[in-house]
Amino acid sequence: MLRLACVLVAVTACAGSGPPATRLFAAGAGECPDSSGCGVPVHDEPKFAPSDEAHDPAAPDGAPQPVREATCSDVGISVAALEVGNYASEAERAPVETKFRARCRTTKLDRTERQCVAEASDAVSVAYCAPRFWPQQVLSFVEATECAGIAQQIRDRGTSPQPRVRELWERQLSELQRSCEQDRWTVAFGECARTMQQAMYVPTYCQHVAPSLLFTRLQDRIAKVK
Repeated sequence: MLRLACVLVAVTACAGSGPPATRLFAAGAGECPDSSGCGVPVHDEPKFAPSDEAHDPAAPDGAPQPVREATCSDVGISVAALEVGNYASEAERAPVETKFRARCRTTKLDRTERQCVAEASDAVSVAYCAPRFWPQQVLSFVEATECAGIAQQIRDRGTSPQPRVRELWERQLSELQRSCEQDRWTVAFGECARTMQQAMYVPTYCQHVAPSLLFTRLQDRIAKVK
């Protein structure tokens, strides 16, 4: 009992000894002046809500939003930008937009053609989407009977020593041949595909001569090959 009392006395003496605690602020400074407290309230409500244009409130969360269908007005705007440039003044663009909007209606572009033309990035792609809409750009296409020969030329220039890679490449090459037969390869794209050195990367290295829609179709085909 005496030993415990001595320990308590020693602890008390130590606690009271030494210099006073250092204050970060002067007395009275840095302290909450409000008797009700200075805590910051935490709100559970979200800080940001997308606008009605960015999110359809009627659609369930996570549901895919429907793609807006391109109209002849969209076609006119898009093709006019290709012809006179994105930086043309409104006065310069307006008559060109009117011309191509009227041509869209006259040539009776269907939904798929309108979408394709509105998304086209160059004149070749526009002509590929709808030749009758863009007759000034005449495209030549590879005959389906030529595709097996093109595929063989690609095969002769590119392969892999690794069996698994080689098997995958053969499946991709078969898909390239089907694309050639079914997707209307332009002569320019076919020439690039059969002569380029990087034979295993035809879509990527020949993209510069591929109409937008053809390139998209090729990418979709190759992505499905496992």
